[in-house]
Amino acid sequence: MRYLILCLLFIAGTAHAQSSFPKSHLGVWQGTLQITPVGSPNTQQVPMRIILDSLRGVQNRFTFTIQYGQQAARLYELVAVDAAAGKYQIDEKDGIVLEASKIGDQLTTQFSVENNLITTIYTFLTNPDRIGFALYFSDVRPGKTGGQGMTPVLTYAIKSRQLATLTRVQEAKPTPAKPEKKKRKGLFGKRV
Repeated sequence: MRYLILCLLFIAGTAHAQSSFPKSHLGVWQGTLQITPVGSPNTQQVPMRIILDSLRGVQNRFTFTIQYGQQAARLYELVAVDAAAGKYQIDEKDGIVLEASKIGDQLTTQFSVENNLITTIYTFLTNPDRIGFALYFSDVRPGKTGGQGMTPVLTYAIKSRQLATLTRVQEAKPTPAKPEKKKRKGLFGKRV
């Protein structure tokens, strides 16, 4: 009986976490992106930042800003097309809209640009709050394998991997300016 109650509580908590996404992860997230090409002993490290916020006055759309190092921020939007079915989109605001699927705590996109097949996985975790980021570059030109009379299998060689763990940061709020003291006129009309 105790096992059944624990299972029901876990399922209810999981359903709540899925229904509250992405609101559960609104905020500013920072970490270090590690870029590793296949066969290289060197890993490049770049600061990474994600800002996820509600879009004022618009339902089911969220600002989704990504910044790598000193590069210009990429001002995207995350669109909940059918959250219950796990269907999302990332609107790059330049005519490019990427399909995204949410399975469990992961939001995944896959697309090709030139000769690269790119797979991105955002993992939205709680306790403690963090966002895991993984991006894989593969060669879009497939290799082909399979035996005689078998269905051919296409294989895509991964060229590099990018990984980051981002944690929530508190944005420094601007200090309000102190009101300027008004000078008053003294007895003889001079300001004091």
